[in-house]
Amino acid sequence: MNHYLFKYAIELSKKIFINKRLKQIDFHPLGIFSISFFDEKHRLFFSLLPQNSFLMPFDRVLGETVKDELNFFVSLRKRLKGLKLVNIEQNYSERVAYFIFEDKRGLMVSKFKLVFEIMGRNSNLVLLNGNDMVLQAYKYLDNSRQLLSKKPYSPPVSDMPDVLRDDIKKLLLRFKHSEDILGFPLNLRRMIKNDNEFLAFIRTVREAFDKGEFELYLYPKNEVYPFYLPYAIRKLDVSFLYELFVIRPQRIRFENLKSNLKKVFTRRLGSLNRRLKKVEDELKRAENYEKYRIYAENLFAKPNLDVGYRNFIELEDLYTKKPLKIPLNPNLNLFDNAQNYYKKYKKAKHSVSIVKDRLKETLMEIDFLNQLIFDLENATTMDDFEDVKEIASKEGVVKLYTKGRKKTKKDYLPYEHINIDGYDVYIGKNARGNDIVSLKLASKDDLWFHAKNIASAHLILKTPSKLQDIDDDVKMKIARIVACRSKAKKSEMVDVDYTLAKYVRKPKHAKMGMVIYTNFKTIRVKKDECS
Repeated sequence: MNHYLFKYAIELSKKIFINKRLKQIDFHPLGIFSISFFDEKHRLFFSLLPQNSFLMPFDRVLGETVKDELNFFVSLRKRLKGLKLVNIEQNYSERVAYFIFEDKRGLMVSKFKLVFEIMGRNSNLVLLNGNDMVLQAYKYLDNSRQLLSKKPYSPPVSDMPDVLRDDIKKLLLRFKHSEDILGFPLNLRRMIKNDNEFLAFIRTVREAFDKGEFELYLYPKNEVYPFYLPYAIRKLDVSFLYELFVIRPQRIRFENLKSNLKKVFTRRLGSLNRRLKKVEDELKRAENYEKYRIYAENLFAKPNLDVGYRNFIELEDLYTKKPLKIPLNPNLNLFDNAQNYYKKYKKAKHSVSIVKDRLKETLMEIDFLNQLIFDLENATTMDDFEDVKEIASKEGVVKLYTKGRKKTKKDYLPYEHINIDGYDVYIGKNARGNDIVSLKLASKDDLWFHAKNIASAHLILKTPSKLQDIDDDVKMKIARIVACRSKAKKSEMVDVDYTLAKYVRKPKHAKMGMVIYTNFKTIRVKKDECS
């Protein structure tokens, strides 16, 4: 956040929040905070993240909140809740602002200062008492200073001349020598090429803040300033700032979290696919056990045959009467070779069932990983994301670092409830939600839908009466919904299976969201555009 946008935010905050009482401090996912005040629809949004530090009032409500907050903000809320904001102080181009709260109890008046330092990687939030002693700080140590509890507060220090304060001749001299100026960052330096342009810039900035008249404009590199310069791209409204500081960073960080977790799942899926190939090869070898029995019985049937240290022997097969070539160990006699083949036969026969179980288990894990990846790709909130992480960790498919991990809210529902043509419809958001929808919310005569042979949401269409016949049009609408919530949502045609819920069951030891079903019919739908 640049110096002028910060000062603009402070000027707005003075008009909006002074003499209002603090109502709540909320912690939102991905590092966004908001402060609300009684009898005021605006909220003061801020972030202390290095890549997105900002402070700005918005007439918006960011619904999703995080309960597992840092102790700093829990304590801050307790100290400031209900207190009146009596003043906001900020000097020139500095990105440090003092929000002064008053605690009046009878004749006793106490003051607290909430100090916002919005300075990129050095951003901080500090609470002071009326004597400017540090009560608590978000960070006690940065690159330039150390804050100590119950010690005097020392603000960030800058020895640069300030565009809004210092003598114009002094500023111009530093501009000519390409020296640092507070409020004149590199992106402005790249746009302003000569002395006249620099002097015009100073006049424009000072006039805007002297008169308190602001208009937002977009400049190169996605910079926004609350005044017009000839380099402006277009005029903006405050909704652009909300998108720039709140929505877009949250979306980017959320997608990064999803991408990182997907890499974990994908690596595990690759490992499972390699294991599957190995198990399939083992099964092919093990399923040849019958040939060992045939070798052994043919050798036992010729007890007087002289093998004479040969590597193989050819004889007529007892069963097919065709020539049969049997490999031999030249160091063993006929009886020992036959005995060796019979042992191989028994071992291979026993191993087939074990390998088939391993194959079944591996295929189930692959299906589950594909479902997890599908659920992750379709997660739209942090609760959705955290629930997928919890499911993966609980099922032991992947090992995730869980210390300090945020859990989903107690009121979070991993399924949706919608109404289609008067029918109640329940749709799972993820593996946990699919289990709830298919096995708990469904009655035996409800209709159950799932995309054929691919990961998809489980959907239940509630039928008020078991004798009621559901119109084909309704089934088609439901099938399209399932198609849009499946791995095949980009395909033109999608096959969707449906059956009565009583024909859906969970196999023993099956993972979350994994079911099998019978007595189904299939609808092929031409998918509408998915929203």
